[in-house]
Amino acid sequence: MDRIAVLTTYYTSAKSRALLPVHPVLLKDVSGLILVDCGGTPDAIREQAFQKEMDLNTLSRVIITHHDQDHIYGLADLKQAYPKVKVIASRTEAEYIGGKKDFERLRQAKELYDAAPHGRKQESRALIEFYASIEKADADVLLDPPGSFPWCGGLDILSTPGHMPGHISVYVKESGTLIAGDALVLENGRLFIDPAHTLDMRQAKESVRQFLDLDIRRLICYHGGEFTGPVRDSVRAVLTEE
Repeated sequence: MDRIAVLTTYYTSAKSRALLPVHPVLLKDVSGLILVDCGGTPDAIREQAFQKEMDLNTLSRVIITHHDQDHIYGLADLKQAYPKVKVIASRTEAEYIGGKKDFERLRQAKELYDAAPHGRKQESRALIEFYASIEKADADVLLDPPGSFPWCGGLDILSTPGHMPGHISVYVKESGTLIAGDALVLENGRLFIDPAHTLDMRQAKESVRQFLDLDIRRLICYHGGEFTGPVRDSVRAVLTEE
């Protein structure tokens, strides 16, 4: 059985309200399962784990790459269902995850509302209400990345800001697996940095550049799932895009 399972769950799009697929990752360690990003109800994640021959009752930790609503969707319910689970996030992102700061998307939505013509105010208000309604959950372990943990033969926590201020990615050294979060997006077989949802493109590229220093044998994107092409060449191509 694979010690790394890529799941497929669904979240509600803020703008279209459509259900869109995302790909949390489960890691199997002797101390219990580790979930990287949430993105689904406890029932959905439990069912996905069962299909991968993993028992969610052994869940011990949840690592959140950043605070976007699709990554923390269901997190509060998951903590309630599994109260012994520890949520791990960067210190910067934890302030948003726990509600001490407004989500960056909420801040952007408020700016759009202020600038919107009268006829678009209602649409902008609905977006604000959507982001404001997302249930928050406190992080239990605050990180100042880069750092590492001994789980799964060694997990490196990489500081990969740009998409969000405190974004992190996870590198599983034993298998050479990079869990990129939203540092990279996969669509139609192509890797790229999503310009529409990245706060700082220059910083995002510098974050991705460090992937070239890793022995990546498996690359998993939250949006798009597992990349099966040549990783190093594809990362280089991302860095040369204007």
